[in-house]
This record gives sequence, structure tokens and C-alpha cells, in this order.
Amino acid sequence: QLSVNSGDALFPAPVRVRLRFDRDWPSSAPSIRVGGLLSFALLDRERSPLPIFFDRLSRLAKGRPLKLSSLLDSLQGFLVDPAVALGLEEEGADAAQQQRVRAWARDVSRVNERRLDVIHRYSKLVKHPELYQPSSSLDPEWLPTGGR
Repeated sequence: QLSVNSGDALFPAPVRVRLRFDRDWPSSAPSIRVGGLLSFALLDRERSPLPIFFDRLSRLAKGRPLKLSSLLDSLQGFLVDPAVALGLEEEGADAAQQQRVRAWARDVSRVNERRLDVIHRYSKLVKHPELYQPSSSLDPEWLPTGGR
């Protein structure tokens, strides 16, 4: 789980991410999939960061092997504010690209606001709230004996 809480109500809980490492780690980045119901700017249909994220990660590593902590920090920053994480706020950055990323992030934020509004309204109707807690695991008592 990765905390993307930026003081923003749109990130009420940690986001689950799946990292898959291959034999080239730490020389190459793992595959990344971001879970959850919320949308994020600059993720593809499989909910993986677009190649621009990996390009930036590679430039930041400067040919050195990646560190897991740096990877997670970069991913967190990318999910919270992709324009800053991609260096689009730096002097000399492409203003048109910055504007496109900001517009995309704003659109995604609006979608998430509506999605969270629906989730909050329906959460009052849930009969078994423990089944909807994102950070809790399933209670072994709920599973048949063969499923343990």
C-alpha cells in the first residue's frame, strides 16, 4: 500500500500498488499497477504509469541502480501531482505539456469527486461495513475450512 494522502479529501485511504520485479532489478524499473477505485492522471488502461514516468525515473537515477524507496517516492509524487513529479514545473519545461497534464489532472479530480460522493452516499446503506474496509483482511471465520 502506498499513501498518497496530500491533505486532499480525494485520497481517503492508502492506494494499493503492485510491483513486479524481474531479473534486471534494480537496473530496470518493475512493472507497476495502481489498484483502487480512484482514477489518476497519466495511467494507462491497465492502471500502469505511462512511459513518461519511467523516462523521468531513469533520468533521475542517472544510470545508477534504482532504490525501492526512491521508486516509491517517485510513484507517490507522480500520483499526487504528476506535473511536479515529471519536472514540468521546472524552468524551461514545455508549457503546453504542463498545461495538458494540469488539465488532465483537473479532469481526473472531478471524476474522483463524483465517484467519492456516490461511494459516501451508498456507504450508509452497507449492512456489513467490515467487508468494505480497504485496509483490513478477510476474517478466516468467513471462509470455508477448505479455503484456509
